[in-house]
Amino acid sequence: MDGCRVSVQFEPGFEAVLERDWLERLACASFEREGGDQELALGLVIAGDDQVRALNRDFRRRDEVTDVLSFPLAPDPEFILPPGEAGALGEVVLSYPRAEAQAAEHGCSVEEEVARLVVHGVLHLNGYDHETPEEEARMRAREDEVLARLEMAS
Repeated sequence: MDGCRVSVQFEPGFEAVLERDWLERLACASFEREGGDQELALGLVIAGDDQVRALNRDFRRRDEVTDVLSFPLAPDPEFILPPGEAGALGEVVLSYPRAEAQAAEHGCSVEEEVARLVVHGVLHLNGYDHETPEEEARMRAREDEVLARLEMAS
């Protein structure tokens, strides 16, 4: 996982739902697919609907639950990191209950849905968006590329 460091956190009650090592590999594969040889760190939080709704309300002014939120960090080019320290790419917060519900809706496993959401969230950290049809098509194509590489194509 050169070039990528992932810190996985579980909201209380979700500690045993997914394997930490798998989530770390998944997030790094999403980041590494975007290239770049800069060492960057990102956070991944597996949370419940209440936490995700509160973040969505507080940071996006949308008082509703969503499946995944991304919080990119723009590094200050003037700030010099100590040797061996990774810069911060940002944080992805995933609603596990939404992933479960969407997996049932899409007819796939929860792990497949989580994989899609993690990739989606990390792509947002890398500057992808889906506000226009063109952006959405570009982001979806990149998601499919990463998932296919991980043998989880949708």
